[in-house]
Amino acid sequence: MLIQLIIGSIIVGILVSAPMGPLGILCIQRTISHGRKFGFVTGLGATTSDIIYAILIGFGMSFILDFIYAHAIVIQVIGCAIIALFGCFIFTRNPVKQLTKNKHDNNNNKPFNYYASAFGLCISNPTICVLFIGLFARLKIFQPSHPFYYNIIALFGIIAGACLWWTVLTLIVNKFRHHFNVRGLWILNKITGTILFILGIYGAITALFGNTF
Repeated sequence: MLIQLIIGSIIVGILVSAPMGPLGILCIQRTISHGRKFGFVTGLGATTSDIIYAILIGFGMSFILDFIYAHAIVIQVIGCAIIALFGCFIFTRNPVKQLTKNKHDNNNNKPFNYYASAFGLCISNPTICVLFIGLFARLKIFQPSHPFYYNIIALFGIIAGACLWWTVLTLIVNKFRHHFNVRGLWILNKITGTILFILGIYGAITALFGNTF
């Protein structure tokens, strides 16, 4: 049963990370533009946010969940607005300046900044709670009958699964990053920025108007 719990929690970690939403796109863009390290810390920022939501759901912190659901629309609109603004920022980035700057400051605190920005983008999307609830029920994780240490093991399994996904994704993308010249990075910035902007606007409209659109 313990082995089944570990495998199930790793699967949960992969499944909540794998959908190619704004964070996945951002991770790919940062890996190609800046290198695998910056793509991976972007994934870690998203993973930290996911783990916070997993703890809230898994350990039954209903009063916090009630607050999140009560203000879900506001939180989601703010998060989507941030994503849209992030898209505009990336769209306007100059790849020549990016490459020049990267040669001089790869050792500063930029990885933490990328981690923090990814965390902020992901924590503003409380809809991940619905996915966690479904996966926990389907794979029998965080069951009331489980000993407490089973829940701790499950959390580490989710972290392991998420880290596995971001490791594999950044390794694969990093293999191709050297095929991108300045023009390729310029096109990548335009595509990534446009996608993030559209996703942000669409998410905000959906949050405000539901199924009307």
